[in-house]
Amino acid sequence: MSQNALQMSWARAIARARKEHVRAKLCVQLRKLGLDEAECTREISALIFKKREPQHQTVECLKVIESNNEFLRDLTFHDLRHEATSRLAEKLSLHELMKVTGHKSSTMLARYYHPRAADLAKKNWLKT
Repeated sequence: MSQNALQMSWARAIARARKEHVRAKLCVQLRKLGLDEAECTREISALIFKKREPQHQTVECLKVIESNNEFLRDLTFHDLRHEATSRLAEKLSLHELMKVTGHKSSTMLARYYHPRAADLAKKNWLKT
């Protein structure tokens, strides 16, 4: 796979995820305005397929959501390395994790490992 193909695939995946997020938020807003589930689906279909004009309130809600939406705006492919390292750390020992991620020192590994506070609190640090 070429670098360009990977970049284009990443951009498409982010765009697709952002669209799904916006549609979900739009449906929630339309439900608050009194539309039922079937009407929400029809309005979102009108926006996607453009076979009919969506209601004015739908267009206004969509503008507000899109202008305030920062979901996945700054997510990069490299961020996945941080996430994967943190999740793998739950399953692997330090040396195994270093081999899998390709880090030569534990200090470099520490840059990518970000444990959740809840997971640290669950561990039994002091054995009596």
